[in-house]
Amino acid sequence: MNPDVAYQTLVIILSTFLAIFLGLAIAATILVIKLLNTLRAVAAKGEHIVDTAAESVDEVTEAFRRNANAVNILKIFSNFVNKDKK
Repeated sequence: MNPDVAYQTLVIILSTFLAIFLGLAIAATILVIKLLNTLRAVAAKGEHIVDTAAESVDEVTEAFRRNANAVNILKIFSNFVNKDKK
């Protein structure tokens, strides 16, 4: 085989593999970018859910705080009434 022919064959084979791997790399990069965008959207949705839950927990805590004083006053009043009955 002539060295020029072997060299040209090697160049063709290597350029073909380079084109294939370049195409695969571009496709993989596009898929990774799509995956990252999806993960970003999921993280934003999760953050919104956590924020909403935190607000709900704060509202429930505030309701317990407001009612805790009323409950304590009722307990004291109930104990006072029960002591008078005895």
